[in-house]
Amino acid sequence: MSYASAKDRSARGLQRIEALALFADELRLSGAVWDVFRNLGQHFNLLGFLIIGLFAASWAGSWGFYRLQRLDDIEVTRPS
Repeated sequence: MSYASAKDRSARGLQRIEALALFADELRLSGAVWDVFRNLGQHFNLLGFLIIGLFAASWAGSWGFYRLQRLDDIEVTRPS
């Protein structure tokens, strides 16, 4: 999965959570599922920071892996 694809999926997921939290609040829906979405909607900033942290950690891990494995030391030869 590419970075852009993961970014798009997380953005769509956040939009769905926000929409369902809004429905739960405005329509006064009750139940365990609606309470989960309502609670996630109330902690939306934290959820965003967690996703940003996940992307930063995956980037740092990828960078470290490539540096340790020396995958960025590829010899480039020009065709003659």
